[in-house]
Amino acid sequence: MSENKKQEEQVVVETSMTIPRQIPWLWFMNGVGGSFVTFMNTYIMFFMTEYAGITAMQMSAVLSAARIADLICSLFAGAIVQKGNKYRIYLLICPIVSSIGGSLAFFNPNIPIGIKLVTVAIGYCGIHFPMNFITVARNSTIVLIAGANPTNRITMTSRQIQSQQMALIVLNALTLPLIQVFLDMGMKGYFICQVIYSIIGISTASVIFRITKPYEDAHLANIETSRKSAGQAATDISFADMYKTALKEKAVWGLIIGDSVRSFGQQLVAAAVTYYFRYSAGNVLLTSLQGTIASFVGMTAAVVMPEISRRVGKRNSCLLTTAICAIVYIILIVTADGRPVVYMVLAAIAQCALLLQTVQGANFYLDIAEIQLHDSGKDLRPFYMSLQNLAPKLSFLSSGPSLAFVLNRSGYNINAPVVIPDTQVFVTNWGALTAVFYAIAFVTYFLLYRVDEQRAREIAVINADRARSAREAAEEKEKDQD
Repeated sequence: MSENKKQEEQVVVETSMTIPRQIPWLWFMNGVGGSFVTFMNTYIMFFMTEYAGITAMQMSAVLSAARIADLICSLFAGAIVQKGNKYRIYLLICPIVSSIGGSLAFFNPNIPIGIKLVTVAIGYCGIHFPMNFITVARNSTIVLIAGANPTNRITMTSRQIQSQQMALIVLNALTLPLIQVFLDMGMKGYFICQVIYSIIGISTASVIFRITKPYEDAHLANIETSRKSAGQAATDISFADMYKTALKEKAVWGLIIGDSVRSFGQQLVAAAVTYYFRYSAGNVLLTSLQGTIASFVGMTAAVVMPEISRRVGKRNSCLLTTAICAIVYIILIVTADGRPVVYMVLAAIAQCALLLQTVQGANFYLDIAEIQLHDSGKDLRPFYMSLQNLAPKLSFLSSGPSLAFVLNRSGYNINAPVVIPDTQVFVTNWGALTAVFYAIAFVTYFLLYRVDEQRAREIAVINADRARSAREAAEEKEKDQD
């Protein structure tokens, strides 16, 4: 039996949280602020068609172009952050840039439609380009804080999800009424809300920037030790090697494809729900009520789902999530037209199911990266976790065409006396397409995503022990030389 095999059999994986208890809660606070910065993007398509005078097809075209650019940005963000090995600066600067982009997207000046489309596209990119870097930096910082301990990791990722749900409780209850107040005053309601929310988000980002300094300092010291012992060439990894190494993994492809198609369904729901409440339910302000209810349900679920997800395992969480959501949207087809209460119940069930998977955050990709580090000696964990960015970017790219498809199939015409001639047709197309997305995601996870989770946990401990031993050996060597 090899020495490595013996070592792996003797690994003890810590099962209790070992980080200071205030750290996850400070992380929670930062997550709340980050949600404020980006929340108004929920209304970007509704704003474009209803207030900016942009047609559904124009909306689809301009957002598709912006989202292709955003997808390209996401492909390089992980590699850039990986090469720099510094994460805190992104957690502070990127929310500022994203806030500026959001303000531009919702400004809606009285200019020709062609220029307005360009302005919205630039604003959209300003919102989303920085988010690529924030996601990588945030996930990488979680690893620095949590170490190899899986309980620390899921505590940090679940606090991130819980913070988003808490923010949504406030934002869904507050935003549309607040926008309406400003609109009634003859002011730019969407733009003003974006500015207010941005100030809140930037304030919380400054706090997390300060408290993460010791963790990043220790990380940079470890890198410096590795470079002294192994040399610069041995520790640096080219962009090409990053992509080549990650994309030869079948499990990585399973996650990218499965997460993307699952996100197609999520984004279509988010894009179409305002139209549902305005035309099928007959009251657009019910969007705020539904969002508030869903956020309360989501916050409750986000508290209990980490333990359930830990018990059933990551792969089973993916399968359960997508199966339940597919069934929910099949039921929606025959039950939800003109019945907002029914829709709210179904949406709450889907919300709980999604949280079973999403509370794990980037831990799916991190497991694969830990195994890769163990086998090759190349630490690509930030880059692997950056691949989590691809799913929402691809889904953003799909949501415009998907929504345009549903609206056009429903006969949507903002200038007609009856904007949607038959709301059941709208609900049928919406529910069927969403269910198909979730069903495809289920099959993808089932066929392609297969990772030995227990082995990944043990290897994470081995990787941490190896890094610690190398650092201690280097320190001893320096002392002997002195």
